[in-house]
Amino acid sequence: MVTRRYLLGGEYPSEEFVQASLEKYFFRQGFDIDTGSYIDLICRDKESRDVVWHIEVKGKTSQPGLDFRTCLGQLGVGSG
Repeated sequence: MVTRRYLLGGEYPSEEFVQASLEKYFFRQGFDIDTGSYIDLICRDKESRDVVWHIEVKGKTSQPGLDFRTCLGQLGVGSG
């Protein structure tokens, strides 16, 4: 299990807020939620199992360009 720490708390638009909102949304849409890997959020369709979302969550940041490139790198590593 991966332990996540959020320095900015759970208020909008922090990463913790975005993570919780996405988890709730996908759960309500009928997806199984997996937060136990290095990818922030993996959502699998309960019925078909072949629909899978790999989500790298980002919230408010002081360096959006850098964080966007970091996110792309994290997704690339996670899918390989």
